[in-house]
Amino acid sequence: MTRRPATDLPADPRGLTLEYRQVRGVGRERGGVDEWTVTVRVGRYRGRTGGGEIGELKLLRARRADSSDRHPEDFTEPGVRDALLGIFDMGHGGYRAPFQDHITTTDGDLLVLHSVRLDPAWRGFGLGAILVTEAIRTLADGCSAVAATTSRWETVGFRLRPAPLGYLLDTRDEGARALGEARRREFGELCDAYRAAFSTGRGMG
Repeated sequence: MTRRPATDLPADPRGLTLEYRQVRGVGRERGGVDEWTVTVRVGRYRGRTGGGEIGELKLLRARRADSSDRHPEDFTEPGVRDALLGIFDMGHGGYRAPFQDHITTTDGDLLVLHSVRLDPAWRGFGLGAILVTEAIRTLADGCSAVAATTSRWETVGFRLRPAPLGYLLDTRDEGARALGEARRREFGELCDAYRAAFSTGRGMG
């Protein structure tokens, strides 16, 4: 896939920040799942437009210890509901056998990447995968795996597992970690390319 040049960026990507907001206790019993909203913001840079919110990620952290308290109808979004039903043995607690067979360790919680939104002006530079990588790095500590409700994030480390597991990222997998590091390097290269173009005056209106 051909990416847009750094000169098309609305502002310096070094100005991007992620703001994390947590809502605890999603579901009927107000326990077992934490919802996270990650807001992507950017400041103005040397007269270029693009200040304020430019995107948002939504993730859920399902606590393994509380899995027996959850019910499928607690989750209105089909993607989230399907992911949890395929991985957790709801009503009895713990992970289903297929999940245990395909993940390095099942001692931790499950993080679910539910949705990613980025304003059109910021698309086409690979930033979606970079932002997903950073959100997972921050929120997946103590998690066995991360589930995704779409197939878009293989460049981050998600792999399609046998039904009903769907797309999973094994947090202990070295290949997934290497892909995460590659996305961080790409971000550095994108920032350098933007700064180089700005310093020479190319592409600046």
